Amino acid sequence: MKLLYKTAHFTDQSIKKMSGVLEEYIAFLQDVARKNSYNQPESFINVPFDEKQINQVFTVNNLTVNQHLKYVLVLGIGGSSLGAKAIYDAIQGHYLLLQPEHFPKVFFMDTIDPDFRKHLEVLLKREAQTPEEVLITVVSESGTTLETRNNLEFLMQTFPHYKERVVILTNVDSPLWKEDCENPDKCLVVPRKVGGRYSVFTPVGMFPLSVVGVNILGLVEGAMEARKDGILPGVEENKALLSAVVSYMAYERGLTTQVSFVFNPKLESVGKWWCQLLAESLGKDGKGVTPLISVGTNDLHSMLQLYIDGPRDKFFNFISCESEMSREVRAVLSGVKKSFDEHKIPYTETILDRIDEHSLGYFMQTKMMEVIMLGKLMGINPFGQSAVEDYKKYARELLA
Repeated sequence: MKLLYKTAHFTDQSIKKMSGVLEEYIAFLQDVARKNSYNQPESFINVPFDEKQINQVFTVNNLTVNQHLKYVLVLGIGGSSLGAKAIYDAIQGHYLLLQPEHFPKVFFMDTIDPDFRKHLEVLLKREAQTPEEVLITVVSESGTTLETRNNLEFLMQTFPHYKERVVILTNVDSPLWKEDCENPDKCLVVPRKVGGRYSVFTPVGMFPLSVVGVNILGLVEGAMEARKDGILPGVEENKALLSAVVSYMAYERGLTTQVSFVFNPKLESVGKWWCQLLAESLGKDGKGVTPLISVGTNDLHSMLQLYIDGPRDKFFNFISCESEMSREVRAVLSGVKKSFDEHKIPYTETILDRIDEHSLGYFMQTKMMEVIMLGKLMGINPFGQSAVEDYKKYARELLA
């Protein structure tokens, strides 16, 4: 992966000076990596190295996946589903509407919309003749997520014969664990210190992806490489540090909206994953960076006018994969960058080697490490999301 930053309009000297502010934090992350435990919120950086966890994923996979499997239902919301969906869409899912004979298919039940449920019910009753054709993965670290619990209740009431086709992913001793993990062979543990939006390389992401044949070893190998780079002391080799510093300097300049402009539609869900990671981690104490996702070339015909001729409050990251761009798309992206240069609009470029498991693993681990470094620079705790808990409390009161 390449990260190009000269067009961000910051000097190497200023970037290096700002990176020095994070010297102690980088040393702390090195210590977290050295201890290789789950004692700190930052311990998500150790997840890709957890062989026991990956082996447990493969064990449950072997117990539940069969040649008849047609539909995988992922019950989760926010960090419990966005990471898996990002990778699934990039590797398989984006074009599955054009491949009606491809199985198994994944449905991410990240909504409690009754119309969605109705159509899903009709599909399963028509197309799934036996329980072996369906696998339900329930993802809730706390075990109390309202939408996830509600979707599980709906499925068990509508399809009680699917009960033995349920796999639970949660914290040990959560309400979900206590209620549904009498059979530990169908339960996978999510480390308690690893927050949802940092959990893509735990079973939260790895299990459902393994079920549909995604190379999860390639993902964790890419993430391992990114972790090694992400604890290096200088911006020359540490892309997470470089990107965090440049983003912070843009923020300090008043560029409080960050636009991820992906030039491959398969990466749209990766952009949505990044939006949650950035917004939920840093939107606190009256501070924050507002993330947006745009898709090239589509959004050149809807958003580009605003981006170039609107308020100068935005910082851009063009994300592309050289090996998967046509001559026409490459020309369009070059034209957009030239237009940005002429209007002196700052941006960086992230160029993926390929859109495959290793590259995605490297990119996503780098971005997670970037956001905690950015939080440190902004004086914000990038873990927890107290404001999100309010609606849950009020909703439960109304439903009681």
